[in-house]
Amino acid sequence: MIDERLFDGIEEVTAPIDEGEIAHAWPALQKLPGAAVVAPTMPLEMVPEPLRPWVADICERMRVPVEVIVVPAVVAAATVVGRSLGIHPKRHDDWLVVPNLWGAIIARSGFLKSPALREALRPLMRLVYDASKHFEDSKAMIAPEQDYIKNVISALESDLKSALRKASAKKPALNPSELREQLESKQHERDALTPVEKRYLTNDTTIEKLGELLRDNPRGLLVFRDELTGLLRTLDAPDRPNDRAFYLECWNGDGRYDCDRIGRGTIHVESACISLLGGIQPGPLAEYVAGALGNGGGADGLLQRLQLAVWPDEFPAWENVDQYPDAAAKTRVFEVFEALDTFDPIAFGAEVDDERGFLALRFASDAQALFDDWRDTLEKRLRSDEMHGRPAFESHIAKYRSLMPSLALLYHLVDVAIGATTDARVSLRAAALAADWCGFLEQHAAKLYGHEVPPVGRGLAAKIERGAVRDKMALREIGRKGWSRLTTSEDVREAIAELEPYGWARIETRPTTKDGGRPSEVIRLHPDFGDD
Repeated sequence: MIDERLFDGIEEVTAPIDEGEIAHAWPALQKLPGAAVVAPTMPLEMVPEPLRPWVADICERMRVPVEVIVVPAVVAAATVVGRSLGIHPKRHDDWLVVPNLWGAIIARSGFLKSPALREALRPLMRLVYDASKHFEDSKAMIAPEQDYIKNVISALESDLKSALRKASAKKPALNPSELREQLESKQHERDALTPVEKRYLTNDTTIEKLGELLRDNPRGLLVFRDELTGLLRTLDAPDRPNDRAFYLECWNGDGRYDCDRIGRGTIHVESACISLLGGIQPGPLAEYVAGALGNGGGADGLLQRLQLAVWPDEFPAWENVDQYPDAAAKTRVFEVFEALDTFDPIAFGAEVDDERGFLALRFASDAQALFDDWRDTLEKRLRSDEMHGRPAFESHIAKYRSLMPSLALLYHLVDVAIGATTDARVSLRAAALAADWCGFLEQHAAKLYGHEVPPVGRGLAAKIERGAVRDKMALREIGRKGWSRLTTSEDVREAIAELEPYGWARIETRPTTKDGGRPSEVIRLHPDFGDD
């Protein structure tokens, strides 16, 4: 007879677990912090004074934030200056910074990115139009002489062929060597007569053609794309492996690049200098942020080079403003750009780098002290615990080493352009404004990288919200999905650890199976996400 006391308590063990009791074991589901980092709107006082009335007028009529206009305008000014003049940020050192800049306007579709970019680039486009007209006029002026030289070359080529045939037949003929010399002389004359179009920007080009354009335009060029997404996809294309490296090299602005192609031969680009500007929507941008934060091809610092990336939180309240543009303010800005375009650094007193041939200015003594203090603070931050676990954001801020002096040089040159100063040393006013801009841009960079919540956890959270990750799903199974930064069980474990304090998920270890298999780890989701 079986002692029924052996079965005491079995009902408690085998009874189904009350899901309500499990729910009580979970903390309240919390919203992830840092999902919407607030980025400030630039006050008008931070716009360089010569540009301020013009920027204010456009913002009033278009109802857009100040930074949406002034950032493209500053990138355009940097394009005009380019390699013609740099700055030595240190008092004695030969460290050189060329003031080419990369910028982006980040906003959803329908938020006037494209019209704002076009309006902000009008001063540059005025120079583009004038240069194009001058080129066409020059071509028309020399066309008759070019036609004459072309006919002479054609005749010489015909005579040379005839002379070579007769020489091979041992018949009297003109001297082939003399004909070659005459032909080469006329070809050089033709090449010297051919005008070169001065270019400021390009919208769509291969790196091979871009190399040719840079060869003919030693100050550098602006690559302007209304939507940067297309360019970013091109730089990621597997059949264009060298494009990305070329752009990264041209960001520095002070190097050279040799392009060797079978069809085009070798192109020596002495002035590898590119400024970059365009708009981008938050959705496509998120993919590149994920790449910059991960270990993929996007972790090479391309995104971090967009130093002047701004992501406005708010646009001014809509008001139908219908008024004439401020013609005087616009004319003044056009004159500033023309002055930058014709600026003579040597006559102004720029230092000459004997080794590389660069021209550069230095800070005034008070501006130098400000820069030294500013950089001292930056370097200490970069070496502190503040940047722990934020490598992409850290890389972005580290590139402010060149951004601050670049902006200071540009703002000083704008003052020179309107006659506000004739000092060949970059002023304290320009340096202080540049430092303020770096502080402003850092807040937009914080939004760009969303650094308050670690990116691994945020990526997993997005998959949970979409239902791609189910309750009790094995960590190994999640890792096999091939999702960015979630490719191993260890990645998934790290992501869950980041979400657990907010009640989103946790890890549960399942015991060994009756067949002797290893214990398995599964993800458990907060009951608010529903059953699997």
